[in-house]
Amino acid sequence: MTSGDDLGAPYPPELALLDPERSGWGNLGLWHETSTYPAAAAALATQVGRGAELGPDDRVAELGCGRGASLALWRRVFGVEDVVGYELDATAAAVAARHGRTHHAPAEAVREERALDAIVSVDAAYHFDHERLFEACGAALRPGGRLAWTDLLRRSDLGALGRGAVHAAARLFGLGRSAPLDAQGLESRLNRAGLELIAHRDLTEPVLGGFARHVQTLGDAGRLRGPGARKLLITAAGCRAVLRGDAVRYVELVARRRPTRGCPLQPRLR
Repeated sequence: MTSGDDLGAPYPPELALLDPERSGWGNLGLWHETSTYPAAAAALATQVGRGAELGPDDRVAELGCGRGASLALWRRVFGVEDVVGYELDATAAAVAARHGRTHHAPAEAVREERALDAIVSVDAAYHFDHERLFEACGAALRPGGRLAWTDLLRRSDLGALGRGAVHAAARLFGLGRSAPLDAQGLESRLNRAGLELIAHRDLTEPVLGGFARHVQTLGDAGRLRGPGARKLLITAAGCRAVLRGDAVRYVELVARRRPTRGCPLQPRLR
C-alpha cells in the first residue's frame, strides 16, 4: 500500500496521530474485532464494498476517496479492475492518483460517468448535498446498479426543537452542506433520483463508539499531543454525544437504480 507521504504531500496531523504507519486511511473505522486504526478503517470500507456486492466485472466509482487506500482495497479484496475515485481535496486526490484513475472534483461530478455497476462512499456522504448527490448517482448508475454508503440518519419523530438541535450540532462538528436526513427525507430524495433503498444497517456503536474509545486510549497513552489532537478530541466528543442520545444514528445504506420504463432489470453476468 502506498504511504501517505508519496508525492511529498503533507500528511494530515490528525491522521498521523491515529496512524503512525501512515497507511493512507481517513475514515472513522469499524471496530468489531480490532484495536488498530488501519484495520478498523479497512473493515469499514470492506463493509461498504460487501453492501455494494462488488465484483471483478463491475465498473465502480468511489465518492470521497481520500488518499486512495480504499481504491486499493476494492481491487485487493473484491477484484475490481475498473474503478475511479472522486476527491475534492487536491492534496488527497494527488496521492490517491497513485492507486488509480482519480478526479479532483466534487462527488456530484460522478454524473459524467455512464452505466456504472456500483457507486460507493465510505464515511463521506454527510459532507455532501444529498439532493445533488443522489441525482448525480441516479444519472451515472445503470438500471439495477447499486449505491452503497455510510451516513448519519436522524429520527423521524423529532419535533422542531429536536431538529434544530441536530442541525446546530451538525454545524458545530463541521458536517458539511446538509444536516442529517430522516428516513422519510432520505427515501424521498432517493425516489426523485430514480433510486430505491434496499438495505439499512445501524453501525453506531461499532463505528462511533469504537472510534471514541480508540481516541481515549491514545489520550491515556499520552499520544494526543501537538497538531491534530484538537480535531480528534472534537470528533470523539461528537461521537460520544451521538451515543448518549438517540436522535441520530450512524448507518450503512444501500440503494438500487430502478429500471427505466419498459426496460426490465437484466441479470448480471459474472
